[in-house]
Amino acid sequence: MSFPAKFGSLPYLLAANSYLKDGIAVDSTLKEFCTNMFGKASISIYKILQMWGNENTAPSKHKMQLYVQLLNRAVQQIQDDSEVIKSRIIELKAYMHYMVMYFDLANNDNNKAVTKADKDAAICMYLAKANKMQLVNSYYLINTIVSKYATTSDFYVRYNVTNGTAYNNGNLALLTTAEIENNFLQDVANYSSLINDFVFEEEDFVQSQFESQSIAPLQKINTRLYYTNGANYYNKTAFNLIAPHAGSFTIQYKPAFEMKDKGYVNFVIENADVALQIIKDVTINNTNGAGTFKVDLPKAGKYLLTIVSKYKTILDLSIITNGNYFYKKGPF
Repeated sequence: MSFPAKFGSLPYLLAANSYLKDGIAVDSTLKEFCTNMFGKASISIYKILQMWGNENTAPSKHKMQLYVQLLNRAVQQIQDDSEVIKSRIIELKAYMHYMVMYFDLANNDNNKAVTKADKDAAICMYLAKANKMQLVNSYYLINTIVSKYATTSDFYVRYNVTNGTAYNNGNLALLTTAEIENNFLQDVANYSSLINDFVFEEEDFVQSQFESQSIAPLQKINTRLYYTNGANYYNKTAFNLIAPHAGSFTIQYKPAFEMKDKGYVNFVIENADVALQIIKDVTINNTNGAGTFKVDLPKAGKYLLTIVSKYKTILDLSIITNGNYFYKKGPF
């Protein structure tokens, strides 16, 4: 899924617009936005927005804990700030809880007592009750969830946004501040036992430790890439890699196409040290089956592998590293 919404995208739109009009650095404008909007919590919220705007890593339980931890820190920091600032933090709490619910749904935890339909229903109800807050496009998101169910099903009838039943025809009780606060307290409790403290190091420093600490690259990386329930059932993932010398690696793939007569996967490998230097570009569609291709790396350095899929395409992927270091940016 993609999280950008009111707080996930508007600050970046503002910053980008300022850059286009006045040449003001995007990062400076984003910091100014946080200072003006969130008072003493500006640094914590700035860190959250930076991570929400980073598409290099998918949400994980550790990233969710970091988000919740930072927002909880922001709550402590604004104790003496104005009610306006506190109300903005309350909106962020409401948005955070939606992220927690969606992450729980997408990752299919081991609680078998709660079915996927139950989780879908809980998200639909939450989005319907929060629709006036305009945190996300609730109409689109509810409709996306409901569209997966048969039009004759009770679920489809109950959470239909077109005829208004999802909103109880305008009579649905809206999300209250008390509910938001209780949800956030529960989120903090659920995400407080994984990591006590996050330590961040510069990327170049971490990379320098690979060989000096005798960290050997994996011989083979196996993963499965799913699709999201967004526009065109799109997904994107990226792997950074360090080549200690000129060489190669191999990609083995096995696609499954769940949308009739459609399917799309694009692999792009580019030089991360040189702008716009494409090393290899491979595209497959629903007419292709399993396959393999080799990527030749011309010299030592940093490279980036990006994989984009559309149209309900699922991809089983194996990367034979041949001694190259593959890694993901950020906690995951």
